[in-house]
Parts: sequence; structure tokens; C-alpha cells
Amino acid sequence: MRLKVKSGKHKSTTETSDQSYSKYFKKDSSSSSSSSQPPTSNIDENHPQHIKGLKLYLYSTPELVTDETPNFNAISAIMESCQKSKKSVEFIEEIAGHLFKYTLYIEGRFIVESFGANKKESKRQCAEKAVIYLKQYQEIIYKDKIDHDKVTEIDKKNLVKDSYLSAPKISADNMGSKLLKKMGWDGSSGVGKFSHGISEPVFVESVENRAGFGHSYDDRSVRKGSVETILLNFLREPSETEIKFSRDLTKEDRALVHRLCTKYHLKHKSFGKAEDRYLLVTKAQMS
Repeated sequence: MRLKVKSGKHKSTTETSDQSYSKYFKKDSSSSSSSSQPPTSNIDENHPQHIKGLKLYLYSTPELVTDETPNFNAISAIMESCQKSKKSVEFIEEIAGHLFKYTLYIEGRFIVESFGANKKESKRQCAEKAVIYLKQYQEIIYKDKIDHDKVTEIDKKNLVKDSYLSAPKISADNMGSKLLKKMGWDGSSGVGKFSHGISEPVFVESVENRAGFGHSYDDRSVRKGSVETILLNFLREPSETEIKFSRDLTKEDRALVHRLCTKYHLKHKSFGKAEDRYLLVTKAQMS
């Protein structure tokens, strides 16, 4: 008996290729004459299981989906394929006893179903079964894997260092500096009777995000000012088309970069999962 049903249709909107892609991102091999692998051509379009016009977009490794396939997201593959092929897609969720059941429909046609102990596992298994099933009857477009290894990388260590280096220096006519020098400070060594105190003023910066009064940053915090400087220098450099923020940034650090990229009309997208996640920034394509 069906106890709970959730459904959602996803239909693609009409976009030109220039709107969908930046020239700085790799396009699908279907739209490139230098594709490493041609689309599959041994598809029987008259087969009763064939869905007219549906193309399956996968990365260039043509093996069947297995648990050992690294970083493969079958749900994303199904959604991308249906969106680009302009086909409606539904993942219908039901509760069957103590299990969760997901059924996939494309253009209103039943494709596969799967049962799992939780929603996430059931939907993932359903999508993976669908990819294996659809590969038998649909044209496959193999995409080149995205490779950003040669992109200029901005690491967190330098971002934190730049925050302190870019802090304004105390001028010679500063009142506090004058008072300290009258008491014997030479302007370079540490303060105090035995010169063992701090030699630089305390680093102060405006409040960021939702940090309240009294919030203290540790030595590994990425500041708005240093990220902003990196992005502005990137915009001014005509030879640079993309930069990459390294994997050692935290989730909060990446959120800050995303916000500033939006402010300066830069394209920004995160890649990878967990500790391998990094952020790519590219200049918007000029029309």
C-alpha cells in the first residue's frame, strides 16, 4: 500500500550553449569536434524500451556503474541527461513496510525501482540501476573528465598570511607610536622593559558574516580583505582566465569566496567531495 508519495518534475529551459557554458569550462564531448570518444551508434531506435530523443551523458570511462566507481553520482547523471534532452523526470518515493522505495519515471514511463533502508540509499540505488538499464537502449554521450590540476592555485596559508601583510602599517606621526617612543621603544623591537612584548599592533578587522562583537579569529582564519584582493588582482590580469582555491579551505571559507565572486560577477563552482573539495573561479564570458 502506498503511504507516502513525493514527486517532482524537472523540465529543462531553453538556453543557448553560450548561456549554459563558459568557454573556460570544458564542454560535453557531444559539442566538441575533438571528443576523445564518439557517441554510441549501435542503438535500435525502434526498440520498445528506447525513449526517443533521450541521450545519456556520462564521463568518458564507459564501465558499468559499480560501488567502486569513484565520485560517480548516478542521480546527477540522470537529472543532467533528462534536462539536456528536454525530458521530464520523476523520482517517486514510497514507504513499503520498513523500507523506502523509489521509482523512476522518464516522460511518464516506468524505468526502474529500488528498495533501501533509508531515503538516500534507496534513491541512489534506483539511479544507479537506471543508468545501467538506460545504457542498453539510449545513445550515450561520453564527456571528458574535468581537469583543473594546471590552474593557478590559491592556498589557505598564503590567504591568511596576506591578511596580516596587507594590514595598514602604523605611521610615524601616529600618537600611540609617539608615546611609546618617548618611553624608550625603538619602533622595531618588542614593547616592554625587556623588549619581549609584541612588535606589531593587534590585528583588527571589520565584522564578517554573522560574527558578533568580541568574536576572535584564530591564526587560520581567512579574511574578507585577503580574498577580495586576490579576486581584484585576478580581474585586472588579462592573461589569467581561471584560478582555484585549494582544498584546505573550510566550508565557511568557501562560502566567503562564493559571496565575493557573486559581488564581482565572477563564475564560481565547487568540485569534489569532503576533504577533496576545491573552488574554481573563472571570468565571465564577454558577449
